[in-house]
Amino acid sequence: MGLGDLPGGDFGSAAYSVSGDGLTVVGTSRSWQTFYFPYSVTEAFRWTSAGGMVALGDLPGGVFASGARAISGDGSTIVGGGSGVSGYEAFRCVGCMSPGGMVGLGDLPGGSFGSGAISVSGDGSTVVGQGTSESGQEAFLWTSNGGMVGLGDLAGGDFHSVATDVSGDGSVVVGEGNSASGYETFLWDATNGMRELHQLLTGFGLNLTGWRLDGGASISADGQTIVASGTNPSGVREAWLAVVPREPVAGCGDGIVQMPEECDDGNLASGDGCSSTCTIEPPVPAACADGIDNDGDNLTDYPADPGCGSPNDAIENPLCEDGIDNDGDGLKDALDPGCGGQGWRNSENPACADGIDNDGDGHTDSFPGNPAGDTACHDATEQSEGPDCSDGIDNDGDGLVDYSTDPGCQTNLEWAIENPGCSDGADNDRDGKIDFVPPTGSPQDPQCVSAWDPLEPPNSCGLGAELVIPLGAFLLGRRRAESARPLRRDRGGA
Repeated sequence: MGLGDLPGGDFGSAAYSVSGDGLTVVGTSRSWQTFYFPYSVTEAFRWTSAGGMVALGDLPGGVFASGARAISGDGSTIVGGGSGVSGYEAFRCVGCMSPGGMVGLGDLPGGSFGSGAISVSGDGSTVVGQGTSESGQEAFLWTSNGGMVGLGDLAGGDFHSVATDVSGDGSVVVGEGNSASGYETFLWDATNGMRELHQLLTGFGLNLTGWRLDGGASISADGQTIVASGTNPSGVREAWLAVVPREPVAGCGDGIVQMPEECDDGNLASGDGCSSTCTIEPPVPAACADGIDNDGDNLTDYPADPGCGSPNDAIENPLCEDGIDNDGDGLKDALDPGCGGQGWRNSENPACADGIDNDGDGHTDSFPGNPAGDTACHDATEQSEGPDCSDGIDNDGDGLVDYSTDPGCQTNLEWAIENPGCSDGADNDRDGKIDFVPPTGSPQDPQCVSAWDPLEPPNSCGLGAELVIPLGAFLLGRRRAESARPLRRDRGGA
């Protein structure tokens, strides 16, 4: 389907990159800008099915012109080039939703000013492209810690190189350089620098007789599969694919950090904070702070998603609706009494039934029927041994927490609960009447003076309503009988 065009200007647009989940597209379109009079310009855009095509503006200063060339796999970062004060400049835009978010990345030292970003790592932390150094047009790699660094060029020929793609973790770069034989595809990493891909693959035993690999390349997220175009043995252009075997890094994985390693955790596995090439991997944000709707409920991160108790929670889907028996009692989710029938709860084994003195007061778990229990535990489903009205937890799931925010809390004392007996939807005293404001079709409990009363108490005699009338009749009859008896005289009377 067509993605359309930005408003104004001559119609024209081009898409260059898409996020890993396929939901966000970036590229360049035509739009209007006004400088004394309207004129058509090129402008970077971001497209989603929900929001359509949105203009991203330009760097401040200079003649208006911008283009988005790539978006990170996680969709968080867009890179490209724009017209800044000093000239055309590579930009990076994190969380880019509208104009004003672009940040210029500068240029390599020396030479005339000019740079452009072409690709970005999976998490947006590493950007590659081409800048202008004192040697000429040169491939660059940019990180937030190291800034923009030139990657050099292949040996021989006029100086010219460009980085066209980067692996998911930012450790491997591919592009095109100029060697003594002309333009050739290169592969770069921090340990080995820039190498001719043709020569590297031949060294691995691949027969490339008659092939010339001379196109700007693209690389897979794991840094092993490379594609581009080249000249085949018949002398015609042909697409090619090459798989580069994983090379051991000298010393990497021995647990000792030594140059050029950034880290060494004693293994060659990626995804644990230190990559297989001993470079530091950026931390992966928790599911409740990653900007992604991980559980598909159309709510994202803390505090919007009720499955998130804090930004540090590893899941958006609370334990009481994840389909897993988290506490090993053979019951899952709504069927687990630890969930109290509340899917939003993030524990199947609540604090009031886990056998632990969670609040350090010397008492453990549910109080009813347990003389040594914690008085703050009104039943075994509660998520905190601390008082409901001062434990920082939304115990009754009404979106309000503690005294004095939750109207169910009239004090912060230990006995207080957030969902009191007079507003819990239950007939707690078994008199057939429910709550201060009863559910539809049920009579109101006259013992509830307000919705925040902690109990639906029986009458003041301590007995249920069904016993009040018979007992009252008995007492009244007894008084009448006693009043009919003659007065007792003492022995000395007449």
